[in-house]
Amino acid sequence: MGCSPTKYRSLGDIKQKRDINNANGNSELKSEITMSNVPQANSVRWDNFTKITAQVPPTSTKAVEDNSNSELLNHKANVRGITSTNDIINSDIANGENKFQVNNPSVHDIKDSSIQRELNLSHFVKSSIPKELKLQSVEKLQTEIDNNIEFKQNSTPSNKRETSERIDNKRKSPSPSNMSKNKPETEADESLYKEQRCFDMGVKCCNLLVKPENLYKLATKQVMKLHLKRSLPRTISFSQLLKNLSNLQILDLSYNNMGPQAFRAVCLAMCSNITITSLNLADNRSDTDTSACIGKMVQENSTLQYLDVSGNNLGKDYFSRCVGPALKTNTSLTRLKAQSIGIVDVNVLLEGLKENKTITELDLSSNQVTDRQSLGEGLNTVLKNVDCKLSSLCLCNCNINSDGIKLLLDGLQLNKSLVELNLSGNEFEEIELLYNFLVSAFQHDSLSHLYINDARISNTSLASEVSVTSSAVSSLTSLKLNSSKITKQMLSFLSKHFSGKLCNLLDLDISNNSDLKPECLEDIVKLTQDAAGNSSLQKLTFGLNECDSLAENLQKQFPNLEYFNLRKARMSVEKLEGLSIIVKNEGLQISTLVLDGLKLSGTEAMKSLNAALSSSNITALSFDGCSLADKDMSQLFDAMNARLKLHMLKLSANRFTDELITQLVMVLLKVTHYPLAVLDVSNNELGDPSPIELSKLYLKKGSCLHSINLHGNNIGKCGILSLISCLGPNSTLKTLYMQNQSKALEESEVIEIGLKLADCLGYKVNNKDGMIEMGCSVLPTLPDGFLVNISGLGGATGDIGYKLDCQAIITDLSTRQLLSLSFSDIMELASSLKGYDNCDCILSMEEFSQITGANKDREVPSWLQVSGKRELALYLSNLPGNATVNKIEALFDIEADCSVDEVCLMKDPVTRCNNGVGWLLMCDETSVNKAVDFFHQGEAKVFGQPFMISRIKVRIEDTTGTEAEIKARQDMETRLRQRKRDDAAHRQLIQHNTEESWKRHAYRLAHPAYADGRIW
Repeated sequence: MGCSPTKYRSLGDIKQKRDINNANGNSELKSEITMSNVPQANSVRWDNFTKITAQVPPTSTKAVEDNSNSELLNHKANVRGITSTNDIINSDIANGENKFQVNNPSVHDIKDSSIQRELNLSHFVKSSIPKELKLQSVEKLQTEIDNNIEFKQNSTPSNKRETSERIDNKRKSPSPSNMSKNKPETEADESLYKEQRCFDMGVKCCNLLVKPENLYKLATKQVMKLHLKRSLPRTISFSQLLKNLSNLQILDLSYNNMGPQAFRAVCLAMCSNITITSLNLADNRSDTDTSACIGKMVQENSTLQYLDVSGNNLGKDYFSRCVGPALKTNTSLTRLKAQSIGIVDVNVLLEGLKENKTITELDLSSNQVTDRQSLGEGLNTVLKNVDCKLSSLCLCNCNINSDGIKLLLDGLQLNKSLVELNLSGNEFEEIELLYNFLVSAFQHDSLSHLYINDARISNTSLASEVSVTSSAVSSLTSLKLNSSKITKQMLSFLSKHFSGKLCNLLDLDISNNSDLKPECLEDIVKLTQDAAGNSSLQKLTFGLNECDSLAENLQKQFPNLEYFNLRKARMSVEKLEGLSIIVKNEGLQISTLVLDGLKLSGTEAMKSLNAALSSSNITALSFDGCSLADKDMSQLFDAMNARLKLHMLKLSANRFTDELITQLVMVLLKVTHYPLAVLDVSNNELGDPSPIELSKLYLKKGSCLHSINLHGNNIGKCGILSLISCLGPNSTLKTLYMQNQSKALEESEVIEIGLKLADCLGYKVNNKDGMIEMGCSVLPTLPDGFLVNISGLGGATGDIGYKLDCQAIITDLSTRQLLSLSFSDIMELASSLKGYDNCDCILSMEEFSQITGANKDREVPSWLQVSGKRELALYLSNLPGNATVNKIEALFDIEADCSVDEVCLMKDPVTRCNNGVGWLLMCDETSVNKAVDFFHQGEAKVFGQPFMISRIKVRIEDTTGTEAEIKARQDMETRLRQRKRDDAAHRQLIQHNTEESWKRHAYRLAHPAYADGRIW
């Protein structure tokens, strides 16, 4: 049956969220940003954020507009799933230890921002910035950038439907861009947009203090998207919330680690659903047998357009055998993402794709296919088909060899539909094959995004040039070739045959190619030049290359260049002076400059660079990991006092002290309405004076600074409280990262911080019998994108931290309790998807057997089929692999004070080890309630690892179920008799061993020679 189910591991072992393009495969160019609260782990990169901030004119008079729920490119370049309004830069700003990585965004994911993963930059909006310097909203800025930069030449316009059509016709999905990115054009659209945004923020800010009815009121018919990064507070009735969401169409349950049983329940419920058009189930710890339920859903559902099952171990070939035949008859699914699902044989899946007429986007990245040529063969046929609809194809890190790539190249040459292609991390072997691929891509009619990062090449010699037949201008707008052993010779050949043909190219990444030097920029100009001889490039990444002669070669031929990344460029100390020459070059219009990793501290180049900034167009500047000290920044502050108008400043991972912040605050207070919006000084040597100084900015109106990252410094209670006091519904400050300070706080200090935070944000705290009362506060109206992280401060957060924790306020709750969706939550959701009004999901016995695995695994307890026993049963998930039946029984008997009837731990069918799932039968209802309370109190841990305890809310109503119950009772009696026999045999064995031990002891006493060891 393919691969065995994934074994459950500790929370710390949850695999990192993958880059859908697995960007570059280079450890120096990769970094995974994970905040201390694992379920909240998010990240986004500087190069994406600064692409926005760099567009904001320093003296823009645009008023700040309300932010939609749009999300920018996520930590994994090709994001998967629908995400609600979320954290600002949970990335470079959320963590100072990050490194820059080149993004390879998916065309659809950038354009359809409502189908995206959990990271965004929605904080870059709606702040009390002075009127004459107010920034544009993220939605408008990002839309302009996407239209004018990324997709200027080849983007297909997103479908725009009238609001009435989206609401009345549940079988049709609204365009994702209508949900989050496009600005409302009518009053009806504005109403839809506003209610969705309010609901998303309500879900994000709802905690145990909030009255449930406050959230229910926000769940209206206008809300069409639900993204649950974690479970809702237990005071919220999930079924009531779902009942109010009568027009739900977009559902994102990704990264919830719900387990295979819950995953199957969602898939089976979706078989008959006619309202959901987008479903994201990525990273939910499913298993091989779940593939059958996915195949059934794809075959029977007629409305689902987007499906993401990435990050689930779905078997070596079982997913292909189940989903492939279903694709032959499916007429609704257009986007399928299945990256890193453990599949190694895709032949049946490709056969289904050959007959499918609707799939436009396919992502099979990070699956190590064993038949290394099969992907090329199958997709060759698909791409050559005259009716091919495939526009986006992601095959990065799929272990494709050169023969498979040649077949893909053959298909590409006859294809007319492909817009985006990602082949990063595959084996080209010969650079000549890469050269031929680029030649064909340059001549393709519609291909606009090509990513071939980390191409595995062993032979870099290019024997001959390829004749070019087409004279048409290339459609490419984005080209990523980092870490692919690109040579100067290859660029020369390309520039010779395609001079001026890449005039639509806006984004180029050729970083970490050791053979390239700044002289190659001449070839880049030839490739991208217009009639006037100027390059069309707006974004250039040249990091990790030799750059000594950069100043001489980066001249006026790049008048459109706005983003320039020199991360860890190889420059001698003498040549660092060239940076100031580049900044002063009036022929360049660079607004975003990334200089991470350059050792500039104490050099004359740093002084001249800072001096040159005063007359530049720079609005976003990054000095991450440059070993800078306070004295290195004095000239920068002089430039800021002059005319340098920075919107974003990143100074993380340096050696700065409180003196730096003091000087910075003096500048921001001195210059009226200075536009600095985002500040990252994480992982430095800052103490309490720094946040106290920053709090002065909010004593008077006019500060634009809405996002501050002080993560990883040495700040104590006084410093944290000073900035906490600046937060509030009407405050400019909306994003604050204070987690993981090196100075550990006492529990009383952490509790004081929590109480102060609740008071500033508007949460009402009532103490009753020494405990904080739940459900006593109204839901505060906090600004879009609000986020505060106060985790890892040292002491326990106390009851206030437990009650205050939510998506918008991150405390240490995740270290004591799992926050992901429970099995009971999923069953309530399944009931809603099936169209039932009650919270108990009604299933047939066949469906329930598929969910529990009883149809294949005889170890699944038969009492699950008996309604009376099922009401006393509990579902356990996320158990460690070394958990035992005796350990679980002792835990519930002694620590939870429960009466346990039976514990059944499920095992991997191949390895026979625990797979992290178990079923627990209690003796009475009181024990069930005690066990659930035991979980909610954060005490449910095995060997220090939290696990999930959940009720089983299922009703089985059919004749088959009645018959099965009778048989189940008989099986239970048999199991009980067998258990008694086993217990009796075990007791007899113990008694026998004890008697034999005493006999040996008596013999030793009677025979001293034996006791002394002289006789054996």
